[in-house]
Amino acid sequence: MLYRYLACKNEKDVLTILKRIEEDIDEDVVKAFCKEGDHCPMFMVRVYLHQLLHNYQKCLTMFFRIKAIKENVFTWLKGIQADILMHNDEQNIFKQMQSLILKNICSFVEMDAVQTVELCDQWF
Repeated sequence: MLYRYLACKNEKDVLTILKRIEEDIDEDVVKAFCKEGDHCPMFMVRVYLHQLLHNYQKCLTMFFRIKAIKENVFTWLKGIQADILMHNDEQNIFKQMQSLILKNICSFVEMDAVQTVELCDQWF
């Protein structure tokens, strides 16, 4: 329990720092952080680093694979939609995310049916 508390507290601190300096971090540095972060228990930091690289599919996959953060997926998807639309969506990421959402709709419903309806209203 103590380990989990400290990991969560430290994760929040690391996320706060990253958000403050994200504009000043080179993409290569973020990639290096992602590589190192793949072995750390700070799951939301890992998601955020991939988000900075616009690897949204990787982020969504992490939410489904990592039980400790799975329920955060609804909040994350609400916040990420605007980010995707702001970046010209040259790679059709929005449609890819819609596809991933549909593919995993049963998992969303099992977690929270009401939030799944809201999610569908938002994305479709």
